[in-house]
Amino acid sequence: MRPDPPGQVYFWILLGSAAGALAVVGTISTLSPVGNLAAVSLLGLAVAVLGLLTKRGARQRAAGTVILLAGGLIWLLIPQDWTDLRIAEHKGLAVARTVLGAEVVEERFGPLGLISVVESPAVPFRSAPGLSLRATALPPEQIALFTDADGATMIDRNAGRSLPAYLRETTDALVYALTPQPEVLVLGAGGGRPVAQALAHGATRVDAVEPNPDLAALLRGDYADFSGGLYERPEVGIIAASITAFTVYLTTSSRQVMVTSYTPPAIAGMMLTTSPSLSPVLVLSKNRISSSLT
Repeated sequence: MRPDPPGQVYFWILLGSAAGALAVVGTISTLSPVGNLAAVSLLGLAVAVLGLLTKRGARQRAAGTVILLAGGLIWLLIPQDWTDLRIAEHKGLAVARTVLGAEVVEERFGPLGLISVVESPAVPFRSAPGLSLRATALPPEQIALFTDADGATMIDRNAGRSLPAYLRETTDALVYALTPQPEVLVLGAGGGRPVAQALAHGATRVDAVEPNPDLAALLRGDYADFSGGLYERPEVGIIAASITAFTVYLTTSSRQVMVTSYTPPAIAGMMLTTSPSLSPVLVLSKNRISSSLT
C-alpha cells in the first residue's frame, strides 16, 4: 500500500487541530472544566474505536468493540471524587472555604475563566483594601467572586442604593478629592466596588469596562437586588470589552475622563504580587493612556 504524501498528511493534521480548537471554544461556554476534560477524553476514545471498527479485518473490529466496552465500563466505575475539580490549597477560594459556613453557591464558566460565587453568612466577608485605620465606617455584608479560584472581588450589599461610606475612607479615594464631580472610566469593574466608589464621590458619569461578561451578568441578574441595582443606575454604563482594546480606542477620542483601577502594561507584572490597595489609581488624559501603551 502506497503511503500518503507528507503534504496531505499535514493538511489533515492541521485541519483536525483547527476543528478541535473551534469545538473547544464552543464547549467551554456550555460545559464545566471537568466536563470539557471528559468530553475531550471520550472524543479521543471514540476516534480510536471508530478507526478500528472501519478496518476490514475481524481482529481490528473485535479490538474496537472491546476498547469501546472497556472504556465505557471504566467511565461508569470511576469514583466521583476522582473527577472533581481540586483547588490548590494556596488559592484564595480554598482559603475562603475553610471559613465556617462558607460555600460556593453558584458557578459560571466561559472562555475567560471559572467564576465561583461564595457566600459566608456565619462569618461575613469584610474586604476593604486600603481602609484607613481611623475609618468611621465599615464595609457592609459582601459576597465574594473568585475567578479561577483566585483574584477575589466583592459585591457590597445595597451598594447601588446606599453607596457605602467606607469607600470614602480608603487610600484610593484620594484621587476624588483632587477632581470634584468627574466623569470616570473604570477599567476592570469586577464586583462593582470601584463603580460604587466613584458614585459615592459624586461622579456624574461612570463607564465601567469589564472583560469578563459573566461578571457583569451576575450583577445585572442573580445579584442585582443584593448589589442594590448598582449596574442599573442611569449614570452607570457597563462595557464588555478587552481593557487594552478599549484604551486604544480611547486614545482616538478627545474626551477627557478620570481613569481608575488602571495598571499600565509596563508594570502589570509587578502588580501581580501586591495588595489591591497598592494598585495605581491615575488621573489620565488620552495622551497619558497612549504613552503607557507604547
